[in-house]
Amino acid sequence: MLGIFFSLIGLGLLAGIAVFAYLYTTTEVPQPEKFALAEKTTVYYADGTTAIGSYAEQNRSIISCEGLPDYIGNAIVASENRTFYTDKGLDLKGIARAFINNVTKGTRQGGSTITQQYAERYYMGETTSYVGKAREAIMAIKIAQTESKDEVLCNYMNTIYLGRNSYGIQAAAKAYFNKDAKDLTLSEAAMIAGIIPSPSTWDPADNADMAKSRFKRVLNIMQEDGYITAKQHTDAKFPQTAAVAQQNEYAGPNGYLLDMVRRELVQSKAFTKEDLDTGGYKIITTIDKSKQDLMQSIGDTRLDDMPESLQIGGIALDPKTGEVLSVYAGSDYLSKQLNNADQAVFEPGSTMKPFALLGAAQSGVSFDTLFNGNSHQHFTGLDQEVNNALENNWGNINLYQATANSVNTVFMNVNEHLTPKRTAAIAHEAGIQGDIDENSMYNVLGINALTVWDLAQGHSTIANNGVKSTLHMVSKVLDSNNKDMYNAPSKGTKVF
Repeated sequence: MLGIFFSLIGLGLLAGIAVFAYLYTTTEVPQPEKFALAEKTTVYYADGTTAIGSYAEQNRSIISCEGLPDYIGNAIVASENRTFYTDKGLDLKGIARAFINNVTKGTRQGGSTITQQYAERYYMGETTSYVGKAREAIMAIKIAQTESKDEVLCNYMNTIYLGRNSYGIQAAAKAYFNKDAKDLTLSEAAMIAGIIPSPSTWDPADNADMAKSRFKRVLNIMQEDGYITAKQHTDAKFPQTAAVAQQNEYAGPNGYLLDMVRRELVQSKAFTKEDLDTGGYKIITTIDKSKQDLMQSIGDTRLDDMPESLQIGGIALDPKTGEVLSVYAGSDYLSKQLNNADQAVFEPGSTMKPFALLGAAQSGVSFDTLFNGNSHQHFTGLDQEVNNALENNWGNINLYQATANSVNTVFMNVNEHLTPKRTAAIAHEAGIQGDIDENSMYNVLGINALTVWDLAQGHSTIANNGVKSTLHMVSKVLDSNNKDMYNAPSKGTKVF
């Protein structure tokens, strides 16, 4: 048995050595220009072939590092890999930790050394596989053996993604401070270095507190490791960054679609902003181009006497699947980022009445029951009388007639018996997430501000016979090899 045991170990070692030798021989170390060619993530209509747009304009510029102040590279070393100048380019503990996290948690964590991160850039998206992780490690070994530390650091600075669609320190210097990398101050270099792990999320324009915290951390380490003096540390103040430049890809109405898709995927926790900017994915949406074009045309058509303050929002969807087929969010994203479909709010008015009608049905009230449909009625807890549109008096009518004619006083009567709290609860059960005043009798008349998207989610549940399907714009996400990375939620929930 011992013989068999040690024989198996021996065979395993031989197999491991053979695999290592093969991977070592077949793994090349590309030039920085090849590293920098990260693929764009492209977003498509539902047909999967017509592009809506893409993420990141791939702004990059390979420069010589000879003219750069030392504190730029030192700030990056302080931020990312304090042992960079003494390590062998490989951190076995870091590889094991990253591998376990990638496999068990489905994350994409790179190695801890700068050399490993540089290698990981090239094998982006493959580090969750055995072969991908092995190639990354082997490339790090080869890089450490064939390039000096200064070369590795320079190549890393030229290829790393630094947010604002910028690859490399030169593009980042332009994006954040409107200057060349060689002209960056210590403070500016420390700010950029600090946000490397999550540049899109920690951009000072989005998260100033985190950016400042990371800035202080970099300066503290730089002083501790002897890169700067105490006076330089004290004199360094958090820099003012330039305004974020909008991508031309976001011009016109398609910018809203790109933004909505990005937010949906980030909120799903399946991707980060950096993933979408650098992953080279193919995102297929649920948007039907012909329906989208039609809705956009109608939404953009404004009557001569329509005031600019009057805004339009729209959505079309399939209630059975929750697929959004078209949206009207605005005419030009670059001139107005507030999305009229899922961010701007409005009073939904009588579109809240169906939730009270549903509550009446749940309470066993026959729709043939007669109610007083006249105006000038008073209700419990309200000082003012309630009227119908145009102060119409409908007489005694049943719930079918009250619904068809949207009679306010009948639904106030229903809400009085049902209670505003229950009406609000029904709307939330249907999928509406916005705040609804559960203490106000008027909530049945739609006095609380909601988005078009939110209201459509609630009404789609009624349209789907009480089954709530989560509204979504993303059908699936494929990687560069057409492998499924994400699929839309497909299971509905029976709530009524």
